[in-house]
Amino acid sequence: MAPGERPAEDTDEAGLWLALDQAELSLQRSPLLVRDPALNAYVRKLVCDIAGDYCKDIRVYVIRRPYFNASMAPNGVMQVWTGALLRSENEAQIGFVLGHEIGHFTHQHSIKQWRRAKDIMNALSLLQLVAARSGTQDASDIFDVTQLVAYASLYKYGRDAERESDTEGFDRAVRLGYRADQGALLWQGLLAEDNARDRTKPSGIFATHPATEERMTTLREAAEAFRDAGTRTGEAEFRAATAPFFAAWLEDEMGRRHYPQTIVLLDRLQQRASGAHLAWIEYYRGELFRKRRAGGDDKRAIDAYRAAMRVPGYPPIAHRDLGFMYRTIQMPEQAAAEWREYLRQVPDAADRATVEHYLAQATGADHANR
Repeated sequence: MAPGERPAEDTDEAGLWLALDQAELSLQRSPLLVRDPALNAYVRKLVCDIAGDYCKDIRVYVIRRPYFNASMAPNGVMQVWTGALLRSENEAQIGFVLGHEIGHFTHQHSIKQWRRAKDIMNALSLLQLVAARSGTQDASDIFDVTQLVAYASLYKYGRDAERESDTEGFDRAVRLGYRADQGALLWQGLLAEDNARDRTKPSGIFATHPATEERMTTLREAAEAFRDAGTRTGEAEFRAATAPFFAAWLEDEMGRRHYPQTIVLLDRLQQRASGAHLAWIEYYRGELFRKRRAGGDDKRAIDAYRAAMRVPGYPPIAHRDLGFMYRTIQMPEQAAAEWREYLRQVPDAADRATVEHYLAQATGADHANR
């Protein structure tokens, strides 16, 4: 598809684009849309750098969802979820993801898959009708086998498109001078998360694009062939752009309640963290253990909160929530000490009345604010 190209009005694709244009209007009103001008400008510039001549065809929307996902509609609507930004360590890694989605767009994978799905569903409906009318076991068996082959073909086509887009994303990122090994490193971390997830729960971190050993191996081999192609990661720029949202994105991640995965993520983020990032990671590690409360988690939570407090500029809410941890394990004196310190550091805290209430209970005082 050439830059600026739109489908002819008498094609099925034009009808799909019209429907997607209407859906885009709803997306623009979504409460999940991140509207921060600086973050949007930063992500938009990354997309344009990677997309090149296709920049003007793409509208970028940052969506506040804690899952690893980015998507590209055939009419040029790109969604980038905050879970993908949280899990990327630098521009090179998120650039690979964005390049992958641009590959879907330039190769028109969505419209091809849509047409293929329509053809398969129409064929299966016809076969099912034939089988129902014949009333024979042979006809039913033929339909069952054909159905399996059809679904397998549809799934394989999707995987082939993923491979093609991986190659496109890799090439576009490398051409901009980004380090070639960053795509493989990203997928290595994602695969570790997926391997850690509770298989009894229906949802992992991936909305689409599951991590696989094959994908990671292919990217690693490609990186080896281009290991001297570029040295840039853009880590400083990426961290500066995303730092104001880091804590909120970790809070959203906690809300998924997929604790084994989140522990793997926190461990990976901690390897390169310092300053405020490190403090927030330790704080949310404490929150995870306090809320999960598996064997040994009470001590792990206390240790994590204390680790956060050793980082200069740590969030004062670590004292508040450590106090709640002590309250849970019936250590009221320690809880009271943490709550007093929290109120000392944040005298105008919005939850001051609530904390004072718990402080009064812990000390048995009529007036906790002394």
